Amino acid sequence: MLVRWAHVAAFGLWFGGAFWNIFIAVPAARQTLSIPVVVAAGQQLERFRVVVRIILPTLIITGFIQAYRFVGLSLDALLYSPVGHIILLKIGLVLTLVGVFLTCPLWRACSPISGMCKLDELYDSTTGQMKEPSA
Repeated sequence: MLVRWAHVAAFGLWFGGAFWNIFIAVPAARQTLSIPVVVAAGQQLERFRVVVRIILPTLIITGFIQAYRFVGLSLDALLYSPVGHIILLKIGLVLTLVGVFLTCPLWRACSPISGMCKLDELYDSTTGQMKEPSA
């Protein structure tokens, strides 16, 4: 029961944080584009990424524990049972999320607002002054 609770809690924290960032924080920052808003949003996004570094392994480990309870180590049960298909689907989704989590900062595509992913983008390298963010 504790494993299931930890799994559901990790998913809820991840999903809630992602929902907040995608549908509330970024649109609000776009409406009020200013340096303090972008700095605050960028710091909040980085704090969420730190939390995800704990949530994602928890989600994966508890998911594997629960999957083992359903199908054990049987490849046939995993490949040919309805529960096995759901487990494979969830593994695919988690691998996709891990890929996005790891590669998004490399593309600096974590936000459509300049400077939100990397606050250094707000500084003009020629003048050393902060420049206004853009969406």
